[in-house]
Amino acid sequence: MDVVGPVQEVLEVMDVVGPVQEVLEVMDDVGSVQEVLEVMDVVGPVQEVLEVMDVVGPVQEVLEVMDDVGSVQEVFEVMDVVGSVQEVLEVMDVVGSVQEVLEVMDVVGSVQEVLEVMDVVGSVQEVLEVMDVVGSVQEVFEVMDVVGSVQEVFEVMDVVGSVQEVFEVMDVVGSVQEVLEVIVSVSLLFSFLRLERYYTAVCLCCWVFLE
Repeated sequence: MDVVGPVQEVLEVMDVVGPVQEVLEVMDDVGSVQEVLEVMDVVGPVQEVLEVMDVVGPVQEVLEVMDDVGSVQEVFEVMDVVGSVQEVLEVMDVVGSVQEVLEVMDVVGSVQEVLEVMDVVGSVQEVLEVMDVVGSVQEVFEVMDVVGSVQEVFEVMDVVGSVQEVFEVMDVVGSVQEVLEVIVSVSLLFSFLRLERYYTAVCLCCWVFLE
């Protein structure tokens, strides 16, 4: 009773929690009855409160995670994939929301890969944008190993057309630098041929006029 406070609160908590042993057990971890009820409004039964707190740590963190994540179900869903709450928050700092974390992980595979790709690519928006064009994360890395950066991937694909064609061209040409070099040379050649035709036409006109 000294720990819990007034009898009204003890009875209120025990209606939800069950025996006094559990009330004291929860409050040792949680702190106050107000917090017990606050957490249980979000989480559900006390069993789940303790289950979440075993994984997450203090109630402050439970509420902090759930503010970002939405529900305990999602916390567990993300943590099944991600590993720990620390990692959930770490990923969400980079990614934005749990919806995006799960969306990216459906495409990418694992959180490790999400972070690995984002170190190279920059943001989740760019990861998904690149993968829409490229196909898979494996290909993103494969292209970037050859090309250098995502900016260059897009630059080359603007000229060449598709990743398949980038590789096809590079099999023949050698490197991306050479691909761009070849494209510039071809453009110059066509420009020269256009000038050459113009020059020939002018010469013919002059010759006809002189005749």
